[in-house]
Amino acid sequence: MPNRIAIGSSDGQWIDQHFGSCEQFMVYDVSAAGDWTLVEVRTTGSEGFTGRHSQEQLNQIIALISDCSTVLVSRLGMGASEELKERGIAFSTDYISLKHAQEKLVTG
Repeated sequence: MPNRIAIGSSDGQWIDQHFGSCEQFMVYDVSAAGDWTLVEVRTTGSEGFTGRHSQEQLNQIIALISDCSTVLVSRLGMGASEELKERGIAFSTDYISLKHAQEKLVTG
């Protein structure tokens, strides 16, 4: 069974989205051999985010990626990180290219 990863990216090239205001997640399945397959792009409905988000909004975003084992975003707040931990979803924050992230995850 592949590892499913949600990536907060505005353009498919860079991990450049903050979790709470992410407009879309690119969802990939990663095989045991390290092959990445784009499954789908999931939009969050967070366009035009300008400030604090509600617990309801946070829950909706987490529900959107609940089938993923890992989330990669550029930034992540304390509340969101605690919610992801409680649900057993790993996360990493870094503003890097998707290609570089793929290389880092494959080589460990």
